[in-house]
Amino acid sequence: MFPRPESTLISSKAVLSWLHEDCDAGLLSSADEALVRTHAPWTVCVGLDGDSAAHEKLLRMATGERDRLVAKPAVGKSGNAVLFGNQTSEQDWSAVIDAARTSPLVLQHRIESDRITMPFRDQESGQQVTAQVPFVLGPFIIDGSAASVAVRHMGPGVPARDVVIGTSRGARQSTALLAPEPPAHGPLTVSMPAPVRTASNDVVN
Repeated sequence: MFPRPESTLISSKAVLSWLHEDCDAGLLSSADEALVRTHAPWTVCVGLDGDSAAHEKLLRMATGERDRLVAKPAVGKSGNAVLFGNQTSEQDWSAVIDAARTSPLVLQHRIESDRITMPFRDQESGQQVTAQVPFVLGPFIIDGSAASVAVRHMGPGVPARDVVIGTSRGARQSTALLAPEPPAHGPLTVSMPAPVRTASNDVVN
């Protein structure tokens, strides 16, 4: 169940920036370029190379396009120190961008999270409530085949704005069951995981 070492590459934000650089330079096949541009948000690293002219150009771009960008540490995880430009004051954003001269960061185009309607049980009232919450999916691949899907989603109290969908920010984790196509005739049996209890709300499975 341990991931292959190569899988760490696709979790690197720096690799995403290199893929977009290769797209812009025409180094990828048309199919690979379409894959990158469709599924990987535009990403660039600031402060990782010694090209001062390119660095200053990126800083100017980041200042002018604050509302559509997200800033992340070049080395980091778990959504720590992530800043949404549209939620950050112009002064604070400028300070973060200027700091990239000594502490490299990654800039990405802001992508609005998909939302899914999920049932929850409110602990105070005991009633079932539904809420549209942002979520992300991560497939488990075993021997080259899809084995399951990791689901990470926020709870019903999530604000109606961009959020980091991470466990350190209150996200819940679960899995989705992948079942083969049912037979043409006969009953369909579905196995569901046990209900997940949380501190504030219970997920209803």
